[in-house]
Amino acid sequence: METTVIHRHKTAIRRGDYSRPVKCLMRDGLLAEGTSFFDYGCGRGEDLELLTAGWFVCNGWAPAHHPDGVRQEADGR
Repeated sequence: METTVIHRHKTAIRRGDYSRPVKCLMRDGLLAEGTSFFDYGCGRGEDLELLTAGWFVCNGWAPAHHPDGVRQEADGR
């Protein structure tokens, strides 16, 4: 059996809108303006960019795209 190599840096997709999990958090009132948010496995960081533009305090970490992201406690994660 062959071993498949997964190139982690190629698995993050590009989006022009919030991810489904972030949309659900907002819909359910769990992520409101002024809430701090940490995205563990943020990929290319689109959610972080959109949330920061919307006045959220947020940070993220991903092994391939944001390996230097500060891992921290937050209201939402």
